[in-house]
Amino acid sequence: MRTHQFFMIAVLVCTTTLSFGQDLISGGTNSWILHTPDADDKTQLVIAPKNDNKWDWSRQSNFYNVTGNSNKVSFLTRARLKSASIHGGLWLDKNNKGLVGTHHGKNSIGFYTKGGGWSMILNRDSGQVGIGTFDIPEDYKLAVNGTMIIEEIHLQQYEEWPDYVFNKDYELLSLSDVENHINNKGHLPNIPSAKEIKQNDGFKTGDMIKKLLEKVEELTLYTIQQQKLIEQQQVQMNELLYKK
Repeated sequence: MRTHQFFMIAVLVCTTTLSFGQDLISGGTNSWILHTPDADDKTQLVIAPKNDNKWDWSRQSNFYNVTGNSNKVSFLTRARLKSASIHGGLWLDKNNKGLVGTHHGKNSIGFYTKGGGWSMILNRDSGQVGIGTFDIPEDYKLAVNGTMIIEEIHLQQYEEWPDYVFNKDYELLSLSDVENHINNKGHLPNIPSAKEIKQNDGFKTGDMIKKLLEKVEELTLYTIQQQKLIEQQQVQMNELLYKK
């Protein structure tokens, strides 16, 4: 019930004009008062609930007009913002340069700065997040237009990990077959070519890590085979030396 009444009050804030010093009071058991202080030069609007038949000013919310000199949070309507892209929001700094608001037409909320535009948005329906961009592909939850620096990343891999390379039934290509593939196609087997990467507009990190690990494990098997061949040849050479 209180949530519905607060929503009604929010609508009244945007559409109702209060005279200087005039209060607006909602009806019902859980009443709220919209109060404009007499000595505030019309820059402040106070909202407070009723508790034990008295206005509970300890739980008040304050909204400040952006034209005032206040360094507090400012409540905005679309009309005051004078922008078709911003539907409403809250200024977060005393210079009125940082805003948390809703984007008109994008069904999103986010951070807006004067001179910088929308820096981060959240789509209210899909839960998708865009940093520096509104262009978020349908199958993705996060899109970043720019670079990132992180200390660690954890990738969840649900597909088979390349330990299958070490299975006895794994068909390891001979080095001559690998050489022919490189000569004919210009890239390693089971690794996407530069053309494919460009056509697909990049690659999935998890898939590429898996493919690269597959190649590392194959190289390990090639190295083991070569080591065995070297040891075998060394034995043969030693036998020839001893015969002399």
